[in-house]
Amino acid sequence: MAHEISIQAGGLNFIIEYRNFGKDRGPAIRVYADIKNQTTQVLRFDCFENDPHYHYDPDGKNEMHHLSLKDTPDTVAWSLEQIRSRTVEMLQKAGYNEKADQINSEEIANSINAMAHAISSLTPH
Repeated sequence: MAHEISIQAGGLNFIIEYRNFGKDRGPAIRVYADIKNQTTQVLRFDCFENDPHYHYDPDGKNEMHHLSLKDTPDTVAWSLEQIRSRTVEMLQKAGYNEKADQINSEEIANSINAMAHAISSLTPH
């Protein structure tokens, strides 16, 4: 079984994996972009069992936001919806305005089912 699945969409590379991090675990979606000819992680969604959260610019300023499991019980669905509908806005908030202007949001939205399938295939049942 593969440990990660790469999905190219809209000018970004989405790496889907199942992470074990300390005493927590869960699916993760790492979003990479070519920034000044360097592959840079611009966003990350950690859909962990105990402390789900997401990051703006995880390799730089690493602005992290925690999700409440009470308010967001399905963090995978929430994360995929953010990617589907807010990628441009999130890239801008992460500080990548130029990249945000270059991405194809429709192509990203069309890849959500493939991402959901990748998460399902990598998640232990």
